[in-house]
Amino acid sequence: MVWAAFCGNRAVALSFIGTRTKSQDYQQLLAQHLLPYLRRRRRANMIYQQDNASVHASNSTLAWFAANNVVLLDWPAFSPDLNPVENSWSVLVRRFYANAKQYTTVNDLKRAIRAEWDGLDKSLLQSLVGSMPNRIFEVAQKQGGITHY
Repeated sequence: MVWAAFCGNRAVALSFIGTRTKSQDYQQLLAQHLLPYLRRRRRANMIYQQDNASVHASNSTLAWFAANNVVLLDWPAFSPDLNPVENSWSVLVRRFYANAKQYTTVNDLKRAIRAEWDGLDKSLLQSLVGSMPNRIFEVAQKQGGITHY
């Protein structure tokens, strides 16, 4: 699996993680990748967004966020339309599998993913972040139903 984050027009981090990630593994990843980014940006009005995967919503992870003063976006139970990182993944997948490209090793695929992530257009990231108020409004308006996102 891959963990990634972005804020404004900046890609925060990309990390490859195991498929059996535990809450403590997730918290360690956040400590290595998210906290340094937040410290550099002095956390000015930043809200961290994640879905309700079990490692994200566990009591120990929520306590970790509180202990590290990371503000979380309230996340409805089923709301994939709220997650702009999903839109960035669709762009990335089209790029690293363009022209039916195949990879012979996992490391080759990881290199391709990282290269595409590092090359994401800043205006795309800014647009996705800028769409959040509309996403939230539309999900609320449709009472959690499907949106155009």
